[in-house]
Amino acid sequence: MIARNEEENFRSNLPKWEHLIDGIVVVIDARTNDRTALAVTEALPDTPRWLFYYEFDGFGAARTRVFQEAWRKFPNMSHVLVADPDWEPQPPMSKADLDFDHVVFQFKIWDRNAHTTRMSEWLLLHRPGLAFTYRLHEQLQVTADSSLKMSKKLPWEVREVEVPGRASWHNTQAGHGHSQSFNRYLFDLALLERDLADLPDDPHVLYYLGASHLAALEALLGRGDHQVTPETTKWIDGGVGYLERRLADHHVSNEAVPSEETWAAMRWLAYAYQNFRQNSQKAEYWYQRCVDFDPARADCPVFLAKLYRQVGLVDRAWEVISRSLAISFEERRFSNNFYIYHCSLPLEASLTLMELLVKDDSIDSSSSQMFIFGWKLLQLSKTSCNSSSLGYLLESDEVVEAADEAYRGIISQSAKAQDGRGGSSEQLLDFDGLCVSTNGKDTGLTRMFGNWGVDLC
Repeated sequence: MIARNEEENFRSNLPKWEHLIDGIVVVIDARTNDRTALAVTEALPDTPRWLFYYEFDGFGAARTRVFQEAWRKFPNMSHVLVADPDWEPQPPMSKADLDFDHVVFQFKIWDRNAHTTRMSEWLLLHRPGLAFTYRLHEQLQVTADSSLKMSKKLPWEVREVEVPGRASWHNTQAGHGHSQSFNRYLFDLALLERDLADLPDDPHVLYYLGASHLAALEALLGRGDHQVTPETTKWIDGGVGYLERRLADHHVSNEAVPSEETWAAMRWLAYAYQNFRQNSQKAEYWYQRCVDFDPARADCPVFLAKLYRQVGLVDRAWEVISRSLAISFEERRFSNNFYIYHCSLPLEASLTLMELLVKDDSIDSSSSQMFIFGWKLLQLSKTSCNSSSLGYLLESDEVVEAADEAYRGIISQSAKAQDGRGGSSEQLLDFDGLCVSTNGKDTGLTRMFGNWGVDLC
């Protein structure tokens, strides 16, 4: 571990690792002014340990130094796990899951933003020469071994936990306040710019420079449209400029460049053109490239469908979103946004279907199955968008309630048109026990309905 002012996180989290670890090495930033070292000692009193201080010059160098000291002090250890002070291990986690047949072992990290996960390979066979690169968003350098398999996925999970009021590096260093604050992004950008000076066309550095500029703007002003000023223009131009450099052809076509960062760069760039530059044409272009680059991800189809729906192209919106509804969720190693898939995807699909149905005068046999589907998706989104901090993420409570009323209005009008009384207006709204038919011909519809729990007749 590396640490600066992490006394409270260590006292809370280190005891939860005790059943897994046989020794601990911590490098402490020389600027630390709390009792971080004492916290390690008291949290793990019976665990062999080596604590030392260093002058910070980036995260990659610090973690490499820990590797060097871990090999020097504990050469007989079998495996090494790189962890952060704010990680909470989630049981069950057992050393019996490890072996000596693989170089690295993947485990899942639940990000502190509460809507993404990532897979980490920061658990590997202990051996000399292990190292990290980059001052920020450091990357582990792993070399293959001809006698071993490269990677094994473990059932292990950890959570990044940021507890309000708990002193830690994120909320004490330079007045960050928290890990996604504007001041934190300023700190990040300073390190990234130093990496850029050393590596002027590095795709990893360019991606994080672009994304951090845009994230900093949202941290400063919040989400939504903002007045164009010299200050906002600086952040927007920086984000767009670095992302466009990242998406140059020689990076996109290079198989050695991480494809998931390429996909994320397209998503961020499209988002910037849509929300910061209000350029729908370029936003559509980059969203479509993002969809084409990785069709199995839901994020860009959701954003593109919303873009189409907002400009009145509801048929094109449905064409885009329906493809994602027919694809099952697949966990990704990087920026795995489960909240978009389970919350935003059904909500956007429901809103799109509702607008398509509004164009019709009534619900007939050909459209009733889609009404049932759209209504159910709306109810599913209300359950899935259950984060107290995120809510519906891409929509407001008012939009969702208006959609609910619109669905009720559609079926009520249809029922009145059919029997003159409206007596069956609630029948389709209580869809338990109802089923839809695809006539066994449309496998896309079958997959789509099946993915979202709609019974087939």
